[in-house]
Amino acid sequence: MAWLIPALALGGCMSSHGLQTGAQPASGSAAASASAVAPAAGPGLGTGYSNYGQPLTKIGFLHLTLGNTLYRPLADGGRTSIYVAPGGQLTMRVVSPEGHVVDETGIQSVNPKDACWSLKGKQQPLCFRPYWNGRLMTLLFVGANVLPAQFLVERGRHL
Repeated sequence: MAWLIPALALGGCMSSHGLQTGAQPASGSAAASASAVAPAAGPGLGTGYSNYGQPLTKIGFLHLTLGNTLYRPLADGGRTSIYVAPGGQLTMRVVSPEGHVVDETGIQSVNPKDACWSLKGKQQPLCFRPYWNGRLMTLLFVGANVLPAQFLVERGRHL
């Protein structure tokens, strides 16, 4: 199944910018999994709506991320997978089009206004405001010169 997903750069270890088309997921269940872990309408979604969907509350964001994998194909043919363990520890895997793998570890933290990923070896956390449109999670980065990034959410660990 071909996807047409606008997938923009995450920055730092991600090198690909632009519109993503025709990428294949690491697993055929990624699209189906997104709705399986979607927060129910109400407490998981904030008020208002933007081009990216509704802002996620802290509870909604944690529901979508803890114990799950965020998956994003890159425009150059690579992919990014971020697994967030139930305790908030995260593992980010970037696979280049040639198959080279870079793993980074860190911690996810969430406050009422935004969420952050603090990666080992990086001085500044990468903070963002999360949005959900029913299928994709969009991260709008705060205080960083990084384009928005969109992810499918897949239940469980899939790196």
